[in-house]
Amino acid sequence: MILSHKHKFIFFSFPKTGSESVRALLKEFNEADVRVYKEIDEKNPFYSHISPIETLSIFNSNGWDYSDYYKFMIVRNPWKRLVSLYEMIYNHGVKKLFRPSFNNWLQTIDNKGQGGGGKDYMRWRKYGTYSLPYYAMRKGDLLVDKVIKLENIDSGIREIFDKLEIELSQEVPKINRRKKTKESYKFYYNNDSIERVYKLYEYEIEHFKYTFD
Repeated sequence: MILSHKHKFIFFSFPKTGSESVRALLKEFNEADVRVYKEIDEKNPFYSHISPIETLSIFNSNGWDYSDYYKFMIVRNPWKRLVSLYEMIYNHGVKKLFRPSFNNWLQTIDNKGQGGGGKDYMRWRKYGTYSLPYYAMRKGDLLVDKVIKLENIDSGIREIFDKLEIELSQEVPKINRRKKTKESYKFYYNNDSIERVYKLYEYEIEHFKYTFD
């Protein structure tokens, strides 16, 4: 996350949506002690992938008005996002012998609760398979003011900073993408897993007009 009390904005780092590059862009505005999850405590509760739901609770505990801040985050095509997370989990020191197929792995994840699994402190993995309603909604209300599609990140970030009347000191960075063709994610799926992703992420798919193609 990035939290600016001076400029009254919060950027939420939804895992596997290009948020790391945006955090780098906005770090000059950050006023929070953002830690890794294992190092948070009562006085320092913020961590990189903290959710709007958790942040609202912290604001309330501190007597801060959450509604005074402009909140935004990025969303990504769920079919692509899950492939990216799978590769991140299993491309780092995991022997092929212990690597499940993508479609088998997809059967073990959830869009809430345990999410993408792993240790509890691995919030990038847990929240990496969350759907937006379970990460950023409370009682049916979206807890952010703006959701930017990754595909529109350049114009989306500029629009927000124009609204906040803040001048960016550098260009919106190119998002770090793996060196594969845009179509490559499709080869991970079969008909059943395509449908499973639709059922888990119907909100994002319908609301932001995402398709498998």
